Amino acid sequence: MLLLLCHTCVRLSELRCAEGGEFDLPNARWAIPASRMKMKRLHVVPLSRQVLALLRELQHVSGKTGLLFKNENDPARPMPITSAREAVYRLTDKTFTPHDFRSTFSTQANEADIEPRYCGISNGTTC
Repeated sequence: MLLLLCHTCVRLSELRCAEGGEFDLPNARWAIPASRMKMKRLHVVPLSRQVLALLRELQHVSGKTGLLFKNENDPARPMPITSAREAVYRLTDKTFTPHDFRSTFSTQANEADIEPRYCGISNGTTC
């Protein structure tokens, strides 16, 4: 999960609740439904070859449909948000959070004058 978070720079909730049917692997796109987005607009994320490889591996575990990251106790629900936080905390000094991947990307993209439309942001805001 953390590798996908690093590569896509989406919000943790968007990744935790991702379903296999949202991914168009042949066209390297992830369409996150408006209902799960903060701004309530469809969000299309371009997928790198590294992400495509990770998703293909993940399909063997979670299937091509349904949640990618299932709750261990109830497969109909997404993985708990605390699981990703704990994983990041174990890798860092507990000052870095899953959302910091997104904010670091945003800072770098903005400093490089990368326009939002080129980094998968579809709502016209900053990356």
